[in-house]
Amino acid sequence: MALSTSVSGQGFHLTASSRIRVDDWSLVAHCSLHVLHVLPPDVYADPYELALRPAYSSRLHPASDLELPVAAVNHSDSVLILDVHAPRTAPDVLVDVPLHARYGNPAPASYHPIALPSPLAFWACPSSARTLAHPPAPPPQLQPYLSPEMFSSHAISLIPSSAADERADIVIPVGTPSHLPLVDIGTASVMLLMFVYLVYASISTAQRLHSHHRAKKD
Repeated sequence: MALSTSVSGQGFHLTASSRIRVDDWSLVAHCSLHVLHVLPPDVYADPYELALRPAYSSRLHPASDLELPVAAVNHSDSVLILDVHAPRTAPDVLVDVPLHARYGNPAPASYHPIALPSPLAFWACPSSARTLAHPPAPPPQLQPYLSPEMFSSHAISLIPSSAADERADIVIPVGTPSHLPLVDIGTASVMLLMFVYLVYASISTAQRLHSHHRAKKD
């Protein structure tokens, strides 16, 4: 068994793909398949979008603040665990996860690199009666992300990865500091024009209602 991964997409919308090769399903007939993603602050998964995927159910901790720029979120990783619902016949299980990059801080180079860790895949198999009292600890790679009660009655088996690199490097466009004054001026101008339009619309509406009321009286 082996795990291979890839990341596709451009700009702020990405797809993280995991392909799990299963040589013999009979060896894991009673086990559940899971894929774990560690997402840096620059990247988030939309739980509402994930809920529409029939191939898996998901758990995300902590919950994502959708659409916030990276400057406005807590600078800590989030953990996405997928419970994969795979048919027990195909030799390969493909898991596609939609991800989104946050708007980054301005940078002189007008782009921002993000290191996205490769996902981890594992089997959770029911423990025997002898090991239930003292279940084995998860593999070291998974211990920082799995709470003790999450798979307390299961033995965890990490699926080896065939990836040469333990991360994927992606690049997103960002603004440059030299553009900030123009953005500020443009934002202020638009807000001023909106205010003027609202005042004009309010006065015009008031005059029209007043004329209509006076005409009815005459």
